[in-house]
Amino acid sequence: LHWACYYGQLSSVQILIKLSHFSCGANPNREAIDMVSPLLLAAAGGHHEIVRLLIQKGAKVNHMNVEGNTALMYAAAGNHPHTCNELLTRGANFTETNEDGETPYSLAVKN
Repeated sequence: LHWACYYGQLSSVQILIKLSHFSCGANPNREAIDMVSPLLLAAAGGHHEIVRLLIQKGAKVNHMNVEGNTALMYAAAGNHPHTCNELLTRGANFTETNEDGETPYSLAVKN
């Protein structure tokens, strides 16, 4: 699931999520190295349709990695306005700070 989200493969994500009802399926909240979730990877790539699907399927919109970065921070830093809008509409916290004291807004301005 992580790789499909990273590369923006919506159809693959849909299949993997559908399989989540079985023991072999993908969990939208499963963390990889450094607590990176599929949602963080999709947001970093600006894949707003995948972001929407993951949240609809239970992904935690305000999940943080080990550095305190959220999906909204990645989307803002990557200049992905549609993804930012999707995350904000679904309850992303825009006042959260990471371990460097940066907010989604400061990351957007910087990048």
